[in-house]
Amino acid sequence: MLNLLGQQLKSFDVNFKSTEISISSLRKGVYFLKVSFYNGSHVLTKIVKE
Repeated sequence: MLNLLGQQLKSFDVNFKSTEISISSLRKGVYFLKVSFYNGSHVLTKIVKE
C-alpha cells in the first residue's frame, strides 16, 4: 500500500485465490495498492478512503 508520494505504508502477504485487506487503520485519503505477481508483472489500483 502506497501513499500519493509513493512511500510504502503497508505490505501484505496474500493468498492468490482470495485475500481481504483491511484499511481501517488508514486515515481518509487516496492510496495505491500495488500487487506484484510471481511472473514479475504488477497491477496498481487507486483506493479512495472517505
